[in-house]
Amino acid sequence: MFVVETWLKARGDEAACADLTPSGYALKSFPRPAGRGGGIAVIFRDNLTPHLTFTSSFKFEHSSFELVQVSLTSARSVVHFMCVYRPWPTSKNKLTEVMFFDQMPELLDQCNLLHGHVCLLGDFNFHVDCPQDRSARKLLDLLSTYSLRQTVEEPTHKHGHTLDLVIERPSDGIHRLSEVTRALESDHFCVLI
Repeated sequence: MFVVETWLKARGDEAACADLTPSGYALKSFPRPAGRGGGIAVIFRDNLTPHLTFTSSFKFEHSSFELVQVSLTSARSVVHFMCVYRPWPTSKNKLTEVMFFDQMPELLDQCNLLHGHVCLLGDFNFHVDCPQDRSARKLLDLLSTYSLRQTVEEPTHKHGHTLDLVIERPSDGIHRLSEVTRALESDHFCVLI
């Protein structure tokens, strides 16, 4: 399970991490390096630890989104999960959509170089459910250019928009739609894949 915008810190949140981790599972947190908020956590069965590889960045500088890659290796295949958290651009964080669209192709290029299955997921903060939203359309067009498809077709936010995405290569043969559940106490819903 991936959790974005955890607000967990590198030190001092050990008790919160323990509370979030069910018995038989482990939690690996990737806090935002500086400032408040953000962060990505991965919760996984503890018996999978020998089969998991964690990477918190690629060979490029990305500042408009946070990224964690988790690769799950089995005897027959590997699945690369790329979890993205894109904070909403504000005058305070000085992030812009232009920055995101300049940096996202680098991530997609890296995804294309990976062998095995690739699943790009997370909170992209674009209203992809609104066809008239030019930024959302631009993101979907960019994904299409890379032969990727977005599989979440339900609202993932309490205000009725689809902000949390699951993106896959149709050639990976996974061919499933993601299911959304409102089981968590959050402004975002849980997306099951």
